[in-house]
Amino acid sequence: MAEASPPLVLDAARRQGYRVPGDLLLVCVSEDATALHTEPPVTTVSLRPREVAQAGLELLVAVLEHGRQEPSGTLVPTTLDVRASSVRHGQTACTSRPPT
Repeated sequence: MAEASPPLVLDAARRQGYRVPGDLLLVCVSEDATALHTEPPVTTVSLRPREVAQAGLELLVAVLEHGRQEPSGTLVPTTLDVRASSVRHGQTACTSRPPT
């Protein structure tokens, strides 16, 4: 689920009769801090919008101030926080963070 409120997605799944993570494994692309405090906590992928915006501004400044014409880009790694909503029973949740 992309850019959805983790609590709302959990509620919707429950209204349809799904158990998370029993019937349904749930991962949201979200910056919503409530994902950590839901029951079960929801796994999230962060696209790191602040870092993407900063990289975009730096590329724009390079074009405007230096006339940079060649195509370029910046790789901004995502962050995956694995939590109970996407872990099958008997597995262990872990967190994957980009290198600092």
